[in-house]
Amino acid sequence: MIGRKQSTILELVIFWGLSICAVAASEVSGLNQLWQDGVVYTVIVFAAIGTALRPAWARKSFWTSLA
Repeated sequence: MIGRKQSTILELVIFWGLSICAVAASEVSGLNQLWQDGVVYTVIVFAAIGTALRPAWARKSFWTSLA
């Protein structure tokens, strides 16, 4: 399809890996449920944005604006 971006295996591994690590870290650290949800949702949103904008990874402006 024109204009449709196909995800690569690397992008999917990064997205799911970060999501699973966020869930595991929030469980191990003993946070209450409200903070666990906040940590996991934040990581999922940033991982989704980061993988969607993967073509911009080579640009310095992407990393400076992210920081």
